[in-house]
Formats: sequence, C-alpha cells, structure tokens
Amino acid sequence: MQIYSAMIPVKETFSKKEFVRLLLEWNQGSPHDRMKGVRWQEEQRLLAVEDLPEKRIIAARFQKTDSYGMIWTSDLVLNLEEKRLSVRLDQEVTEQTSSFFYRFSPPYFIRLVIRKGYAGIDGRLPVTGKPVSLGIGEKELAERVLLGKEHFQLPIVYLTKKWDGCYPLNAELLSEQLQGTAHVLKETTPELGKLLRKKCNGENPHHGAIGIYYPCVSAENKKIHFEPYTEEILLQKIVNMIYRYENQQTVR
Repeated sequence: MQIYSAMIPVKETFSKKEFVRLLLEWNQGSPHDRMKGVRWQEEQRLLAVEDLPEKRIIAARFQKTDSYGMIWTSDLVLNLEEKRLSVRLDQEVTEQTSSFFYRFSPPYFIRLVIRKGYAGIDGRLPVTGKPVSLGIGEKELAERVLLGKEHFQLPIVYLTKKWDGCYPLNAELLSEQLQGTAHVLKETTPELGKLLRKKCNGENPHHGAIGIYYPCVSAENKKIHFEPYTEEILLQKIVNMIYRYENQQTVR
C-alpha cells in the first residue's frame, strides 16, 4: 500500500553520480538501516540500483522488514530529462506481521537532497524545507498565487497571522514535516492581507486562516480556520492533506 509519494524538481548538478553518492550517504548515515559496507542484500534489508541510460533515468529501491514483520519499500527515481526526483514509500503486511499500528516519516533521502542544495526551483519559488516570508514587496507574487495565476508543480500552504500577530501554528515545524512536498508561504504583516482583499474579492485567507492551493485543477483549493483546532492537530491536518494529495498523483 502506498502511504507517501512526492515529486520535486532538482538542479542540473544532481547527476547520476551524485544520486548514487547521496544514496550511499543516506544508507551509511542511518542509525537504523545502515548496511555494513553497503552489502546490497542482508537478511532483513535490500538495496538495489538500476540505471536506464536510454531514458536518462536512474532508480533505487531500499526495502526492509521491521521487527513487527512489516515490509517497507522506498523507491527513488531520478529523471534527468525532466530534472525531477520521485520518491515513494510503500508499506506491506504479511502473515508474519504482528502489529498493524504504524507511524512513518518521509524517506530521509528527500531531506538530504534539499539540505545538500540539489533541490531545484518551482516556478519562482525554491524547493526548501523552510517557510518563505511574504511582505509588501512580494504582493504581486502573493496575489498571483491566491488567484491561481502562478504555476507550480507543488502545492502551496499559505499562512496568515491571527489578530494577536502570531501564526496559528509553527511555520518552521510545518515546513520541516512537509520536507519539500509543498511550499509554505507566510505573510509577515496583516497589511499585506488588507491589500490583497480588493484583488481577491475578500476571498483571500486572513487573520489566522490558512489557504491550501493545489497545482492540479481537479483538486479543490481549501481554506482552513484555526479556531476549532489545537496547534498540534491543525499541523497534522495540513500535513495529511498534502500527503493525501501527493499520493493521488500519477507517477510514471
């Protein structure tokens, strides 16, 4: 069962050689999944790489069986033609599985790609694990985002400040959990929201409301009001919405 999927643009410098080097760094740096001397197959783990030069694609699969008998499969596909990295995580139970309760986090590989500076530019926004601040100087960009006039490959989470001048949740923590699967934009001043109201017919999120904007026209944009939720529940709700959207996208 697929439980996580993401596609992010990458830079030209993220070559096949760098992909493999980062793959080994990812495995050898893991406190739980490190394979001794990168033995490509162990009793509970498998690491495989396949190069398809005619399609300018290199792919890797890491598979492990945890202590509960649950099988986890991470697929990493670098398409050099499209300059795009696809990451997918599958979870499978067997007759030997002793527990069906699980929690997961996205493969750490995607965070490494961002941290090492290989993530590319999506439209006018960098793919990053940090929120992007929007002030009065970024009014034109904010307006185009809210009106759907700016094209992005990734969803956008748009944060506004509450009446007390605080955000309804921790923008840095949200960005860290999304790990580049969505852009997190945050208004730095309520004055920006006031300027946007006229252009957006008052439909722009403001005073703590959060907007979710999807690049796919078949997905309906959302506006979330923070009042009914605790910060922890609100954060998890948004993360789940983004993950659910990404899981529904077709990966060739």
